Amino acid sequence: MNKMLNDFMPAIVFFAVYKMYDIFYATAALIIITIAQVIFEYHKTKKIPQMQVAIAVLVVIFGGATLYFHDEEFIKWKVSIVNWVLGIGFIATTYLMKQTPVEKLMGSAMDLPHTKWKILNNVWGVYFLILGFVNIAVAYLCSTEVWMNFKLFGMLGLTFAFLIIQSIYLSKHIKK
Repeated sequence: MNKMLNDFMPAIVFFAVYKMYDIFYATAALIIITIAQVIFEYHKTKKIPQMQVAIAVLVVIFGGATLYFHDEEFIKWKVSIVNWVLGIGFIATTYLMKQTPVEKLMGSAMDLPHTKWKILNNVWGVYFLILGFVNIAVAYLCSTEVWMNFKLFGMLGLTFAFLIIQSIYLSKHIKK
């Protein structure tokens, strides 16, 4: 639970500051909390997960561009780029690693042949790629207010629905 809260903290802070002020204050807050999380993680464990570093770099680059150019498009693109990197990463690991990340994460609880793990890993990859394109569509076709709500609630809802569908499929493969 603590890890999940930590993972969602930047999004929650971003959304809350946006509601109180505007997207530029929210972007500054996002940069600060993301850097603080990296520092805290390093202080706690003396190492930082590569994904956390990659996301922090993207937040600083796109958030910094948003603030420097006073243009909210940059921060909107960051969301899609993170999803595309995740999507490409999932798909690439299917072919570059012996055991996919999804299999490493859930393999001890599920009884699936390796080919099914590869398919499941690729499905996650495609999901993130599509989510990146949906984000861009919402960012360009809707107001910033709608995009902010979609970013927090819509993407979370889509991911929750995706997890439910995946859980239904996987339920028949749970190890006894």
